Amino acid sequence: MNLDAGKKTIAEVKGANRFFKTLLVIFGISNCVLVAMLLWVLMRDNVIITPPVITNKYEIGNSQIGDKYLVDMAEYVITTLRTVNKDNVDYNNGIILKMVDAESLPQLRKNLDAQASRIKREDIMTVWSGSIAEPQIVNKNTVVLSGKLKTYYSDKLVSDDIKDYRIEFGTTGVGRIYVKKVEEVKPEFASAGAN
Repeated sequence: MNLDAGKKTIAEVKGANRFFKTLLVIFGISNCVLVAMLLWVLMRDNVIITPPVITNKYEIGNSQIGDKYLVDMAEYVITTLRTVNKDNVDYNNGIILKMVDAESLPQLRKNLDAQASRIKREDIMTVWSGSIAEPQIVNKNTVVLSGKLKTYYSDKLVSDDIKDYRIEFGTTGVGRIYVKKVEEVKPEFASAGAN
């Protein structure tokens, strides 16, 4: 074996090795740049959702939500929470609790569990009957809905009241919407001394 030929072969292998290492670094950097560009596009891009039946388009961005989507989500949340009986109250509450922010979850879970135990114990059924007035968007992510809430006790109608509910939503950085707060809006009564 020729010593010069061996040195030449080793030099060629080292050169090829250096070339492939350089190529590997270039590909690694280009992959990082492509991933960063993809994340930037996904975080900045608005998603337009068109349900198959509804012709309206919903627009959801990384920190903004379209008004129509907010109203439809608020109506879904209230209908799910207020159209309940002893058989479906746990299922409906479970659906809404999956949509709740982690910070608001303990308080809302406590309220919904208390409501569920009362509904089961007293055989109560409530039915939410859609919006009576036009839904109001109070803040950027808060909707106030008005509707009729019928309450049945042992299959007998005991109340048929007009109620207002405030549903507050939040968003994550990637455009996910979650429920922050659901509460009944109590009407403000005039003070007793103002006759």
